[in-house]
Amino acid sequence: MLTPLNSALINSIFIPGSFLIILELMLFFAFSVPLISIFENKIGFILTSSPINIHGILSTASPKLAEIIDITELDRFLAKLFIQDLHVKQFYFLIGDSNLRKYRSLHQNDKEFSLPLKGELTAKLKELHKICDLQKIALSWENGQELALLDKYRISLIVPLFMEKDIIAICLIGEPGIARPWHQQEIEEMEIFFSGIPVIIGRWLTHKKAIEMEQRQARIEKIAVLNAITSEVAHEIRNPLSIISTSAETIASRKLSKADITRLALDIQEETERMSNLLKRLLSLPTQSKISHSQTDLREAIERTFKLISQKAQEKQIHLKFSCSSEDCSALINREAFIQVCLNLTLNAVEELPENGTLSAVINKNKDTVDVLFIDNGPGIPPEIMPKIFEPFFTTKTKGTGLGLVVSKRIINEAGGTIKVTSKAGKTVFSITLPRSVH
Repeated sequence: MLTPLNSALINSIFIPGSFLIILELMLFFAFSVPLISIFENKIGFILTSSPINIHGILSTASPKLAEIIDITELDRFLAKLFIQDLHVKQFYFLIGDSNLRKYRSLHQNDKEFSLPLKGELTAKLKELHKICDLQKIALSWENGQELALLDKYRISLIVPLFMEKDIIAICLIGEPGIARPWHQQEIEEMEIFFSGIPVIIGRWLTHKKAIEMEQRQARIEKIAVLNAITSEVAHEIRNPLSIISTSAETIASRKLSKADITRLALDIQEETERMSNLLKRLLSLPTQSKISHSQTDLREAIERTFKLISQKAQEKQIHLKFSCSSEDCSALINREAFIQVCLNLTLNAVEELPENGTLSAVINKNKDTVDVLFIDNGPGIPPEIMPKIFEPFFTTKTKGTGLGLVVSKRIINEAGGTIKVTSKAGKTVFSITLPRSVH
């Protein structure tokens, strides 16, 4: 039990101690709080100071941009520059795609990361026409979807790349390596650096359009070639089909001798073989550009031609005449191709000749060449049409393809020969000159 004396003694001992403790605490807080404040300010200065020499890095990188011509190479260059050299946490390069109507990433992993070509973001960027701090423009943002996407990828700066009034690409830049905002001076350095990039993109777009135009032109040419081949095949098959049809009708509608039936049957067989060979040539077009030529008896080929058109000539009572200046009338040309040329010329003449007209074929042998003339006494070719008759698809017939003379000229030229025409009222002459043999 404590006596008043003991209590007084204890109080005299502990009260001064308590006072000292309280005094020490007061002195600690009095001096330590300013020290902490100073320390915090120092740390804040360190955190908000730029840890990198952005001016030096961007100045060094700028000349290298002039060497870049491909958009993929530009994407890789910018990603390395900002992520590795400038220690930025995120960097995305989005190129405008008018077909998809959005700005898209070139990286396979970022295919889903895209922004609409026409949205609230692009409207704001066109209005401001400069690098934008996302936090500042987000205050007036209405489209929560775009803002949420940019926030998801931790984007800090948005860099619009303009070509005239259009934004052709957008660069999205994350925060610096140390959590802090971008300094205004750093943004100004980026403005200077990015000002040269639209030129590179424009150069790439021009090159891309040129390639696309070449590819489009190639497709158009392929379609044109395919159409020409189709028309040519249709034209060339029509002649043997007509002969086959006429021969078959003659056999069916008339009482013919066994010899006549045999002759017409052989005509059908030969024309069928000719169509088969024509189709084989068509199928070999990808690997064989020219017809293989050899020595051909022109007399036999023309006699064969006149035999094939005789039925049509008889229907209009057209007289067929043939003469040859020599027994040896051979020339260097593919036989079937030459008969094809002869059929094109003679059938055209038969169609144009009036009843009781005359169609003549004449072969003249020269020292190194052979001339083949097809002469008719029809109405002639009008002068205004003459320059066009060898042009593809030009025709005056309602059901013509305009390829018969084009094909004929090509065949003769490939054989090393020439084909010409002269015409006036009452006389048209197609002149073919062929080499007699290989020079």
